[in-house]
Amino acid sequence: MQDLWRWGKPLIQKTNDRIRTAEAPAPGLICLKGGDLAKEIQESGTRPHVTAIKDIFEEPFFEEKYILYVPK
Repeated sequence: MQDLWRWGKPLIQKTNDRIRTAEAPAPGLICLKGGDLAKEIQESGTRPHVTAIKDIFEEPFFEEKYILYVPK
């Protein structure tokens, strides 16, 4: 997560807040991660929004998979 944020942050463009809507959230990093993320998130210095994919898909494969969104 730390490397992804360091590499991606310079590439994320800021947008005009007047054109942002609920359907188009602020620019940021979106990634798919798995496993225990607590240490990785702490070391990255980010505060991502975390969504468990198991809340969307019931298959066992998605049990420990997450979507992380870090706004710029």
